[in-house]
Amino acid sequence: MAILTSYKTDAKIADEFIVERSTVTKIFQRKDKYLNLADEETTCKKPRIQLGYLSLVEETLFKWYIIATKSANIA
Repeated sequence: MAILTSYKTDAKIADEFIVERSTVTKIFQRKDKYLNLADEETTCKKPRIQLGYLSLVEETLFKWYIIATKSANIA
């Protein structure tokens, strides 16, 4: 956020991030929109990741597979 409060020109910022000057200009024009999106994301519900019914079996099988491939030198 230090860039937003600095007195650099759009061209200098574009050179710093190796992008076109017009890209920097568009970002500053839409700054409020982007900041509001960040606020909305923190307030919306995040989906929960549901584990499968057999997650313990799957985890154990995966661990067995890792051990088996290491001991058999299978890539």
